[in-house]
Amino acid sequence: MRAFFLCYPAEMHRSEENKEPMTVDLWRQDDNGNRFLVGTFHDRAVAEARLADLTRSPHKQTYWITEQPDNTQRQDPGGTT
Repeated sequence: MRAFFLCYPAEMHRSEENKEPMTVDLWRQDDNGNRFLVGTFHDRAVAEARLADLTRSPHKQTYWITEQPDNTQRQDPGGTT
């Protein structure tokens, strides 16, 4: 059984002083290395709850969360899009 991981790169953390609206993306990578955007959220807690739901399934995939300013164009974290 494969495990999931939750990625929190240091550059993605934001301080309390930074009140800029953030978009939280939940990503999935399948067994073939293909990456898919699962969902976009404006609340990290909701994204983490969705990640927890997805990781309860018997077929484990790799999931991670990224954050970026709300006005930034979304990009595959692997750099493929």
